[in-house]
Amino acid sequence: MKKTGFIFLLIFFCKTYLVAQTTSDSLLNLMNSNHPYNEYIAELTQLFTGYAILKDFDKLIEVGTVALKKAEENKDTLAIAIITRAIGIGNYFKGNYNIAAKHYLKAISLLSQFNDVNQLAITYNEMGKLYRKTKDYPRSLRYYDLAYKIYIDTEDIIGQGTILNESGVVYEYMQNYDEALNRYQASLKFAEELKEEIGISYSKSFIAGVYLIQKKYSEAEKLFLDVIAIRERMNDQFGLTFAYGNLGKLYSEKGDYAKAEQGLLKSLAIAERMNYTEQKANLYFDLVKVYERKGDFKGAYTYYQQNRSIVDSLFSVQKAKQIEELNAIYETAQKEQLIKEQEFAINRQRYLLFGSIGLFVFVGFIAFTQYKRYRYKQAIALQTEINKQQNLATKAVLIAEEKERERIAKDLHDGVGQLMSAAKINLSVLESELEINSEDQKLAMELTMQLIDESCAEVRAVSHNLMPNALLKNGLVTAIKSFINKVDKRALKIDLQLKGLEKRLEPNTESVLYRVIQECINNVIKHAVATEMTIHLEWTNTLFIAFISDNGKGFEMKNVKANEGIGLNNIRSRVEFLKGQLHYTTSLGNGTKVNIRVPVG
Repeated sequence: MKKTGFIFLLIFFCKTYLVAQTTSDSLLNLMNSNHPYNEYIAELTQLFTGYAILKDFDKLIEVGTVALKKAEENKDTLAIAIITRAIGIGNYFKGNYNIAAKHYLKAISLLSQFNDVNQLAITYNEMGKLYRKTKDYPRSLRYYDLAYKIYIDTEDIIGQGTILNESGVVYEYMQNYDEALNRYQASLKFAEELKEEIGISYSKSFIAGVYLIQKKYSEAEKLFLDVIAIRERMNDQFGLTFAYGNLGKLYSEKGDYAKAEQGLLKSLAIAERMNYTEQKANLYFDLVKVYERKGDFKGAYTYYQQNRSIVDSLFSVQKAKQIEELNAIYETAQKEQLIKEQEFAINRQRYLLFGSIGLFVFVGFIAFTQYKRYRYKQAIALQTEINKQQNLATKAVLIAEEKERERIAKDLHDGVGQLMSAAKINLSVLESELEINSEDQKLAMELTMQLIDESCAEVRAVSHNLMPNALLKNGLVTAIKSFINKVDKRALKIDLQLKGLEKRLEPNTESVLYRVIQECINNVIKHAVATEMTIHLEWTNTLFIAFISDNGKGFEMKNVKANEGIGLNNIRSRVEFLKGQLHYTTSLGNGTKVNIRVPVG
């Protein structure tokens, strides 16, 4: 590795705004120069560090990418790790959370090999913030704890204060306000002892946020004004966007909507200059509430549309899955590294044994025999662990899928559903206030009300299909009956037979079995062209049996694998997850029979 670590760190953590006054043209010209690597990487690092200070995240990513390529060409491991993390930070603030996660995990892997604990702690902190943003609070706290332990071991007071603030936000989101305040106040004490203004401003801002939730408006307002004064002295635009935004929310809660709008618009102007996407979304949402409370529903709807446009792009299901997959890949790589180290140790023992055979034939033979037995046990143990990890990974994917279904269902029910209901109420009020002079107008109003009713019903249907209340409250049998009752009996008659299902199964097992049976019914409806269907469910203490048959068109058994689309694959993967067995019996024109057997305790 090149000896550039000291130069790189010195420039990267320089807390000065001199970079902001350096003309970018002269530094950009350096990219095409033939300067020595040390000078080249130092200048490029100075450039993208400046953009990080100025919160110009597009330029940060652009120049960071150039610097990363140069560092990789020179195999500068420390520089690669820190630049990779910086690019991740730029993507984090732009709302590209899956890309940010990929860069953070790569930086952690490199820094773990390099054994640079200080840089590792910084990266753990960034990972904690990312998982806090995606609402994975246990994993967020795990990364914060890793960073905090490093700062304790290295006696880094500023680092400890930072983690106390950051992790306090997690407890605040979890509504554990006492623990959040304890952490914020401990961090404030550290910052005041060190007379570190930026740390003081962060801690006061966090404490004020809790006071705002607790409706201690006077205490919160004083602290927010202190924070604004500090940020303005430092000309910290990044901090000011949060400070003015928090002050705007406070005035909104107090009912002073003029001041609330003023503070929020100041914050929004700064966020737009910085292209800070997530902050803009939060401010649009806060402005929606201000305008609703003022009675200006047209303005509220305008800001609501702007908020949803950003939120839909930030928190997509695909991004959440990609982050989860990246973390699984990282953890798997860590386990593989541990296995390689174990295999290396075993191989070393083998060479020592073989070296001793020439001198001690008899003893060597006995030792070799014992070693072979040990290797056999190790192989069994290793295979067992691999199977265990595969099962855990499958379980994690299914649990994540169910959580995502639940989240989307709640969003549809509590968000879109309530908005549609509010729209219907407003339209009803408007209908009573308007004078309808013609049959066409009356018909248009009735059609509009009918469309809203149908939309509400559709939202409820989708929400309940994603996460049926019957399954959560009453169990598998009630949920299946509820789903069957929704099927048009004129198109498909379903005969449900039950045996030994008086008690409930384990919740996770019930959820998986419900999805399997639901998918079987959907497949018959979509593909079988059947008029009758029989579902027999039985629980025999140790075994759950599902026998499903239809009188549809069937298909050739030899083409079962070829015909397995998403639906059949989902059924098979879920049954295998439960350690069960799945068998099809079918032929053209003779319907299809599905036999499912799952062991249950």
